[in-house]
Amino acid sequence: LRNINKMNIPYHKTQHKLITQVMKYFLTRLYNGIIPTFKELQRKWNTICLENKDIIDEKKNISGWQKIVTFATWAQDNKIAVGGVSIPYVINVQNVVMQGNIDQILVDPETKKVELFYPNFTDREFDEYSIQTYLKYTIDAYAFNELYKQPVDGIHIYSAKSNKNYYTYRGEQDFKRLTSSIYNIGNAIAGKYFYPRENIMCSSCPGKMYCRYWYQNQ
Repeated sequence: LRNINKMNIPYHKTQHKLITQVMKYFLTRLYNGIIPTFKELQRKWNTICLENKDIIDEKKNISGWQKIVTFATWAQDNKIAVGGVSIPYVINVQNVVMQGNIDQILVDPETKKVELFYPNFTDREFDEYSIQTYLKYTIDAYAFNELYKQPVDGIHIYSAKSNKNYYTYRGEQDFKRLTSSIYNIGNAIAGKYFYPRENIMCSSCPGKMYCRYWYQNQ
């Protein structure tokens, strides 16, 4: 593992991540009081596709654009109010400093309720367990509490593939699980226990051979 910083690990581009660039552009414009036209969004998407021909072929270009149209139409029909995009935070959890961004925030103009908002452009279906346990949502909710000194009212996931909305919440029990996880991970790092987490992505990782020898650093 001492050689891991010397490796050139490429950024893994996906259609979802590239569409997210258009989504953030769209939401940022809404946040600034401007409603982007579909022509504007298509021009943005076409530029991204041209710059990423290695992964975006004609079929993915078309399917990606369809997801963007579905999302933008849903957003405009529901008159969403954007409260922030990519809000940076630095928080201390169990003496571990965490730095990141809260992806998106929506604010209900009438009730003033605040939601963390996560549009999704993959083809996968969501299940209740993954929504309830996904740590990214928990970390962002915890960071929101720390930044604004108040709890977030809910977490809103939107699937452009199915045009469906999913909702969840994070409370004290979730934050206890989060702080416990961070505490244990922090101790493992401090003790140099770098246990590899094998999964389907390992086959394409340039560092996979290093993971086979993790025990030699104990």
